[in-house]
Amino acid sequence: HVREIIGHAEQGMTGVNIQIKGDVIGTVLLLLSPENAGKLVGGVPKGQEMEALEEYANIIAGTALGALHRFLSLKLFQSVPGSATDMLGAVVNDTVADYGNRADIVLLLDIQFLTENTHAAGRLFFVFDPDSTQKVLGAAHAKARGDAV
Repeated sequence: HVREIIGHAEQGMTGVNIQIKGDVIGTVLLLLSPENAGKLVGGVPKGQEMEALEEYANIIAGTALGALHRFLSLKLFQSVPGSATDMLGAVVNDTVADYGNRADIVLLLDIQFLTENTHAAGRLFFVFDPDSTQKVLGAAHAKARGDAV
């Protein structure tokens, strides 16, 4: 299940969640350790760190959803991001509670942020409700067979 893939519930984590609507329903969840989140937004003015992190996640999720749209021909729309720093269990429960207990398949992307002065890492999870998971898998299988999607 999703929680087993993500990690230990008691570890500290910073998460940004973005809801997916359209042909499928789900959540995009960017997870970073608080240390990596701090590295990523280190040059941002004090008090604007979470907004900057949400914007990074918004751009990354938008790019990934755009790629999925082009590849699978699914209409995918994203919500305004929300964020939290807490124990991993709380972050995950708040963001994927509707899907995580029923989701068996998760799309996972490891993310590396590299600049001249910064190296930060995180993970981008796509968690869909069960019906949406079947739509995504069906579209991927059709694409792999060369069917019109």
